[in-house]
Amino acid sequence: MQKKYMGLPGSFLCFALCSTSTALASELTLPTLDNAPIEDRFHIGKRSFSEVSESWRAESVAPFLDAFGRFESLSSCGVHQGDTFALAWEEFSTAEEIRVCLFLLAEFFRTPDQMRKWFDEQGFHTHLSSETVGFEDKIPLVLHASIRLHDERGPNLIGEVFRYARANHIGFSLGIFYDETIRPKSAEAALNWN
Repeated sequence: MQKKYMGLPGSFLCFALCSTSTALASELTLPTLDNAPIEDRFHIGKRSFSEVSESWRAESVAPFLDAFGRFESLSSCGVHQGDTFALAWEEFSTAEEIRVCLFLLAEFFRTPDQMRKWFDEQGFHTHLSSETVGFEDKIPLVLHASIRLHDERGPNLIGEVFRYARANHIGFSLGIFYDETIRPKSAEAALNWN
């Protein structure tokens, strides 16, 4: 399958493509080792968004800044249900929003195995690999997840591009990138054309 990536400048195609109580919000706010803002925790390649955004054009930075502002914590991405979490897929209209919320969800689940279990429960096909994608060195682990958007268990994405993809039986792939300490570093979202 050929992947069309959305929202990233560089070597691949840019394309527009992841009320809660105060108690729930605090429950879903994860402490980080350095209490860094998401712009510093979320990476594009080996550098934090804060670092790479300094060299990007404003139109490339804006969708991420909008997503960071709209989805400041995991509680703004969906609903906590017992020991799991339901993403509010219908709230996402860009790849950047999906990527931010997937990243926050990966931090919530803490391990690739827990994240993989969540994807499997949502009807995604998953596999783990180690590969080089935008990194100078091999990264320890990538969790891949894919689903056909017309699948009844598929996410209910409402943006214009997503409606087109669903109508044309296009696939949807997600990826969570982990560093050498198995902490989430980034998330990807892509539509797949056959």
